Amino acid sequence: MNDDTRRLLPLHFLTAAVAMAAPALTQVWQQAVPATQPAARSSAAIGTDLVGGRVLLFGGAAGTSYLGDTWAYDGTDWSPIVGAAPPARAGAAAAFDASRGALVLYGGINGVSTSSYLAGTWEFANGAWSQRPNGGLPPRRFGHAMAYDAARGRVVMFGGRTYAGTIFLQDTWEWDGTSWTPFTPAHRPSNRMGHAMAFDANLGEVVLFGGLQLGGPFQADTWSWNGLDWTLRSPAASPSPRADHAMAADVERAVVVLHGGYDGADLGDTWQWDGAVWVQVATPVQPGTRALAAISCGPAGRHVVLFGGEGAVGPVSGTWRFGQLAQVDSFGVGCGTPPLLLEPANGSLPVLGQGFACELAEVPAGGLPFLSFGFSASAAGGAPLPLDLSWLGMTGCWLYHDPVLLGWSLVPSGASWASSLPLAGGSALAGVRLYAQAYALAPGSNALGLLTSNALTLTLGMP
Repeated sequence: MNDDTRRLLPLHFLTAAVAMAAPALTQVWQQAVPATQPAARSSAAIGTDLVGGRVLLFGGAAGTSYLGDTWAYDGTDWSPIVGAAPPARAGAAAAFDASRGALVLYGGINGVSTSSYLAGTWEFANGAWSQRPNGGLPPRRFGHAMAYDAARGRVVMFGGRTYAGTIFLQDTWEWDGTSWTPFTPAHRPSNRMGHAMAFDANLGEVVLFGGLQLGGPFQADTWSWNGLDWTLRSPAASPSPRADHAMAADVERAVVVLHGGYDGADLGDTWQWDGAVWVQVATPVQPGTRALAAISCGPAGRHVVLFGGEGAVGPVSGTWRFGQLAQVDSFGVGCGTPPLLLEPANGSLPVLGQGFACELAEVPAGGLPFLSFGFSASAAGGAPLPLDLSWLGMTGCWLYHDPVLLGWSLVPSGASWASSLPLAGGSALAGVRLYAQAYALAPGSNALGLLTSNALTLTLGMP
């Protein structure tokens, strides 16, 4: 085929995948590998500047040490922000006020005495922190939650624990960029700390889940705030009662993502809220059990970014992303001596609008390799997979997917062979799974003179 046909064919091939009963959109956790990232910590404050394209993280705790550093994550790497900052603290809450381009931070704690409970409003804007006027402030607190109401242009705060003994708060406040306003709604969640809030684009309201009520128990209720009153939602299923969980909105998919928390033991489950129901999401890889992690929308408005938290052995580090992300998984084994090995080239991922590159190793001298792509790893032409090809004279060789597109070429690349698959842009194909396998015409390698490789599962994802 000519170069133009070779370039366009996979685009049509993938577009057809949507009409071929492609699997439902999937979400996955991926651990990012930034060159630099903050030290391990829990109870950090976090928010996302979508215009600036960065996630901002401040403070937290590392054991008995309170932190006061500021970091920015651009989707690839973390960078420290040097300059004057609020005093070190943990348990503060933050939300990014998109209408004014400022990360708003309130409260927290920097010790064990009652005088260690903090008040004060800080904003990070134009690359610098500034403290706002202190008149009419909410009571000092930590363990509270804040979220930006994108429908009304307000930062909403609820609850937390205040310094006067063991008082858990039940108050609602809003920040308009100038002052805090208290509300006395007809309905409201019970007193609590360790709850989480995020903006629900489907309801057009801020949603709250869980927390710890004074004296117990852990909560599993879902509430939404419309600027006037709180509404108790009644979904058919919910995450189990918990506190200190991480929760944030995935703006592009218009869902709220919840992970982990604590109910007497650290939790590691992931849930999604779409404005009406909670659905648990099972993923093969996950950040693991942790509480007090920081989570926010990704810098481009798609997926969510999670950092740190408190695990079984103390504060943890690590940057994770969750959403419709590109992923590659290998399964099966090749045949030949040594067996053919199909792998991503230099860590390539099947990113929509970019493409996927792979390489094939251990092709016998004089062999001619090619690739196949398909949509199923369970059946091909009515035959269950994997299919043992020994009956064709290919001892030890297996077919691992339905070869819908067969004969995709590879070119020599050093000691191996390489190929690339262009992928159409847009989100319509996000979460679609393709399967790839390589073959090599190699006379004398077996009775048929044909070898097969392992297979790859390609989960198409957004950048």
